[in-house]
Amino acid sequence: MKNRISLNTRLTRALAAGAAVMLLATACAGSNGGSTGGDAGTDEPTTGGTHAVNEDARALLPASVRDSGTLKVATSLTWAPFDYKDENGEATGIEIGLMEAVGEVLGVKIEVTDIDWQSLVPSVANGRFDVSMNQLEDTEDRRKQAQFVHYYKDSIAVLTKAGVDIDPENLCGHQIAVTQGSSQQGTVERISQECVDAGKEAIKVEVFAESAATILAVQNNRAESMLMGKASGVYLQQTDASDLQVSEGYVPGTEALTGLVVEKSNDELAAALQAALQTLLEDGWYQEYLGTYGVESGALEEITIGKG
Repeated sequence: MKNRISLNTRLTRALAAGAAVMLLATACAGSNGGSTGGDAGTDEPTTGGTHAVNEDARALLPASVRDSGTLKVATSLTWAPFDYKDENGEATGIEIGLMEAVGEVLGVKIEVTDIDWQSLVPSVANGRFDVSMNQLEDTEDRRKQAQFVHYYKDSIAVLTKAGVDIDPENLCGHQIAVTQGSSQQGTVERISQECVDAGKEAIKVEVFAESAATILAVQNNRAESMLMGKASGVYLQQTDASDLQVSEGYVPGTEALTGLVVEKSNDELAAALQAALQTLLEDGWYQEYLGTYGVESGALEEITIGKG
């Protein structure tokens, strides 16, 4: 991860990287760590960043994090515009910048590691990482292993090749690609059952291991469509994947909260992250930052925690 750059520069790099970077990015188990806050191995925060340290928020951190000076964060760098690699192969995206700012407010270093998508929640539950993120939706199933510090809300749209129009309110009989283990997979399965119960044709579901492969299936006509958060769909249309289009409307009943994922019993860390994000919200940076990526409609009025 780089030191903080301007929002406009970050967005320019994001758009320049294009969907091709996202589609071809592969998971690498190594760390993309970089300092955005305090130095590892010290309890003294660094104050030279864009955001001043909020000592009240910092005091909420678990002692182990304050002592090490590092938050270990897992993501999968294949999901633009939230987490992916820029043209130089470095971590970038909405959540990367958000965590950089959180690190500054908490006075800690943010160390990001790119891992397999399906390992994101389990890797927090088993203590390998402190936080995981990848536009992860707060779901009842995930709350069995983790809790969520909400920072964003989104609704699901339908992604197709340009010129292919599918009504998001009438998906029966259509072919839809999904990423294994994603919340969209559960949504498609639920809607498909509703179709069958209503005497209509079931949805033809195609399952892929990674989000990049799911998108590529639509591009290569291996699948008719996929479901995607509106923000990600809009991003694709604005980059090299202009052969794709996102529906104007939303799939009914799919508005959901996205959050930073923390181990289920780690209430101290969740409270610290909540306080840091609330600080960024109250000083106006959070709203401006999301607006730079064109997703300000997903901004929350208050940072909340979701816990089972």
